[in-house]
Amino acid sequence: KVTYKLLWHLLKCHRERLGAASNAALLYLIVENGRSSSFDIEDIVVENAEVIGGSRLQCTSLLDNQLSKVGTFSIGNSYGVATLLRLLRFMPNDQKERWLFDLLAMTLASSKSVEAILKCENE
Repeated sequence: KVTYKLLWHLLKCHRERLGAASNAALLYLIVENGRSSSFDIEDIVVENAEVIGGSRLQCTSLLDNQLSKVGTFSIGNSYGVATLLRLLRFMPNDQKERWLFDLLAMTLASSKSVEAILKCENE
């Protein structure tokens, strides 16, 4: 839980730099497909060799692997979705709109997604 709080602060500080690659990384962080559970945070936030003690979002492999090929998916990481919901308040409107449409699509496709969102603490 602490790791996700720290991730939220990191994302909030760099929210103006969030784009398609970071959206893909965050999406893979929160979803669960029929074959396996969602990625661990260690798979997405990795060490940045260019900066001592730095980290970066690993998204190259995430962009190469398309969720749509897997079929329907649902939210499977409650800490991840809580982080995303908190981040929505600070995102530009175009990014906020995209995430709201994605979250709506997941809730319409799966009751498990609805349950995951309802379990999130409002911090």
